[in-house]
Amino acid sequence: MRKPLKVLLLAAMVLAALLLCACQGVTYRSDLTINSDGSGSRAIHAIIPKQNAEGGERIAYYYLTKHGDDLQAWLVNNYTLNVPGSEDWLEIAVDDSAEACEVITLTFSFANQAEYMTRLRALAYDADSSAEYTDPIITVENDKITQYEESAEVAASILDSLEDSVTADSAIFDLKAVTPGGKKVNPSNYDLTQIRADGFGVEVVAHATEDCLFVSVDGQEPQGVRPMQGTFTFRPDGNIDPTKMPLKVTKADEWTALFERLNCSEITWLAADGIFGISLDGNDAFGSATEQTSTFFIFSDTLVGSSDENGHRISYEPYYMPNHSAAMLKGSVPDKENLAFYWGKDGACPTSARLLNKEEDKNLVQRYKWFGDGVVVGSNLYLFCYTPPVVNGHEMDLVTIPIVDGMPDFAAYKFQEAIPELSHAPEGSSEYVMFGYVVSAMTETARAPEPDGYIYIYGKWSANKEVSVARIKESDFPDFSALTYWDGEGWSEHISDAIKIPTLKGVSEEFSVSPVTMGPHKGRYITVYMDESVSGNIMYAMGDTPWGPFDEPQIVLCTPENEDSTLVQTEGCWTYQAKAYPHLSYGDKLLISYNINTFNNTYQDNFTYRPRFIWLDLDPTNDKEETQQ
Repeated sequence: MRKPLKVLLLAAMVLAALLLCACQGVTYRSDLTINSDGSGSRAIHAIIPKQNAEGGERIAYYYLTKHGDDLQAWLVNNYTLNVPGSEDWLEIAVDDSAEACEVITLTFSFANQAEYMTRLRALAYDADSSAEYTDPIITVENDKITQYEESAEVAASILDSLEDSVTADSAIFDLKAVTPGGKKVNPSNYDLTQIRADGFGVEVVAHATEDCLFVSVDGQEPQGVRPMQGTFTFRPDGNIDPTKMPLKVTKADEWTALFERLNCSEITWLAADGIFGISLDGNDAFGSATEQTSTFFIFSDTLVGSSDENGHRISYEPYYMPNHSAAMLKGSVPDKENLAFYWGKDGACPTSARLLNKEEDKNLVQRYKWFGDGVVVGSNLYLFCYTPPVVNGHEMDLVTIPIVDGMPDFAAYKFQEAIPELSHAPEGSSEYVMFGYVVSAMTETARAPEPDGYIYIYGKWSANKEVSVARIKESDFPDFSALTYWDGEGWSEHISDAIKIPTLKGVSEEFSVSPVTMGPHKGRYITVYMDESVSGNIMYAMGDTPWGPFDEPQIVLCTPENEDSTLVQTEGCWTYQAKAYPHLSYGDKLLISYNINTFNNTYQDNFTYRPRFIWLDLDPTNDKEETQQ
């Protein structure tokens, strides 16, 4: 049985630093000291927060408190029971002194590698753990350790067993106990399986965003390592295979500021849900934008109104919600002077209540539609859109907007509704797939590095958010009768043959697939998305082709807004919909956006309802700083 704890990995150079952090989830850190003669020591720290993101007592901590002041002694007895003889070599410490966290530390020493492997494996005694434990690999050359590799499942297995120690004892259930929410605990109806959402496992350990294993070999200074594709790899000389080095992100504050709308006294565009950015010349090559480039941004549900100096809606002033809007940016840099917004019929930007309350007047395409991705072919901008699922929309549409003198002619758009080749519901199943959420052109027009002449159109499945892909020759677009679908071996004419791409599960509705043109992954394709739509975890995965296979996805960032207790508790905020913008990128930095939103309409404004941006460094071996021109 899985028990309730949740691990979100967090690195720090010393344990004291971890104790000072405002832990949002259970964090893991481990320190390994190992010598070439095989001796050494290992310390494993589980840092357990006392409160959850909503401000209540975390269930994991609640179960710790049920053991009272005797938790350390209880853990010692429990490990002695489950790991006979461990009382002779395992030290267990409990530190509850930090205001935000409680720390459980397991420490042991070893005389040789065999003893290390035996003792480490013994700590993973939980037979019900979903983690598949495998011994670390220690490479020795000329009597010196040259490499240490450890699967993230080692930590997951040990943490599962620690979790088992804390939560499995039936004595923690007493008829007077209450849950963190104040409800009475009843052993018959408060089974641990009901609170698995607060649990942890190998997936979380494998997707660490920071260094969490610190290794010291032969007395050297400890070096931090984070996992790449589920494996910690450490070399004392630092010569790690670049393809096994995780990519890192930095803030793109200048792009985030582009959509700030402060001190807007008149009714105007304030914020919006969703965002895609398309170069109107069709060139999507990495870093291709120049001062002459026009980027078309399309948004879905949009907030139109006035704002104060902080971007908040002005009290008692009216606001309106078109179902979509657009913006045009001239140039390659985020300059507000070169940014213009459009909403309403013909892009006329109506501000009167009479027009903004009518579906046919407040929307660019005069219909209640949300937008997916788009592509430029010839002199037309093509945008996929759909009726929101909240009103049972299961079909994909296409909007064609002529480009005239470098500008979209909103008044001349054409609408193609319910395209049969873009949606499919398997017989006897409640799930369905819709193609058009994401488009990636591997064409000469798009300046793809290895153009094959196809436009790839990605579909999302409704149930588990898996991904399928179809493609069409640019010369055939938009005659969707020419679409073919990846069936795992080749391209089929039948949509029912479309397979779900392995490894891409829990993918947000908005994501991206782009060629990589620099760094150790040059020649491959990167997909960027938000895990499980609203988790706050931005993921990437590398693929050999636009249709895969893709490597195991790697988490690159847990969005700071999801870790902000004020935003989460007071304003009900969450983040979602991550994707990349190759043509607006530069150097080796890929521009990525994600959205922030709130469940509380009272707080929906420019601060809580607009895109944020980050840079993803595609070359972890390049420390050279460049400036976007």
